[in-house]
Amino acid sequence: MQVSEKEKILSAIQSEDELRKELVIPLLRKMSGIFTDVLDNQGPNEAGVDVIGVSTSPFRKPEYTAILLKKGDISLKAADRVNNIVNIVETQIRTALVHPLTHP
Repeated sequence: MQVSEKEKILSAIQSEDELRKELVIPLLRKMSGIFTDVLDNQGPNEAGVDVIGVSTSPFRKPEYTAILLKKGDISLKAADRVNNIVNIVETQIRTALVHPLTHP
């Protein structure tokens, strides 16, 4: 099976941090019309939200889209373990839903 150029680029990314900084944020910033701003939300108060997309509602109010990133195999392997990636993703989504976005 032939590996596409996109797959080569994605597999070369070594960490979630690199994924966020080098691919996701620049890509979202280039996609005009979706977000008016894209914020890197890394820090001690991120509550699982890695990136925030800012847009304007039809009523001219700011709207925020929380983006959670995970790099790695997301599967149900070892689902009984607390540190399983599926459990981590679920925990971060639940955390993001109950915490307000606090990015300056």
